[in-house]
Amino acid sequence: MAELSGKTLCQAFLDMAARRSDQVALREKEFGIWQSITWQQYREHVTYFALGLKAVGFERGNHLAIISENCREWIYAELGTIALGGVTIGVYPTSPATEVQYVVNHADARFVVCEDQEQTDKILEVWDELPRLQKIIVIDMKGLRNYPQENIISFKELEVLGRKLAAENLGLFASEVAQGRPEDVCIMIYTSGTTGKPKGAMINHENIEATTLSKIGRAS
Repeated sequence: MAELSGKTLCQAFLDMAARRSDQVALREKEFGIWQSITWQQYREHVTYFALGLKAVGFERGNHLAIISENCREWIYAELGTIALGGVTIGVYPTSPATEVQYVVNHADARFVVCEDQEQTDKILEVWDELPRLQKIIVIDMKGLRNYPQENIISFKELEVLGRKLAAENLGLFASEVAQGRPEDVCIMIYTSGTTGKPKGAMINHENIEATTLSKIGRAS
């Protein structure tokens, strides 16, 4: 197996984005048509999400939960959170509100990204039992016009805040990323809880890189 790079995921991400700026990084199908996202666009979304989080009070070491099916916003949120020295927790989108409440509390999540109204409703149903939760960030705001806006911000609005902060503080995002260490915990992964309470495992940057290199080695 190749040696570890000594970089965090986000440090490696910035290196890759700089080298492959105009090349396609992601593709996602929208209304049956594949849409391409370049590395430059990818970097911008991650930057704006991260700095938007910072603008609404996210601090290094805070935890953010994500309740969503697979989508590009999930990736932006995950890397943006990790870039600030935060930890992300994926919550099964099929989980009922009671299980969501347990995982969000157990993981000490202060912020949560919800895919849509369905997932937002789960959080609001148990809001009073989530005393440390500060903000709900919603990817798809359809149906949420009359919801309590003091607790909710759209994904797009958060990126607007981040874009403004990036313009006012050139180099801020890169500075945040540079503070990360490979041994920092960046992700918590929970079991489904089918045989009891969900259990969480703490994963750091080195764990992810080592696993990736091992898989590449086996495939080559």
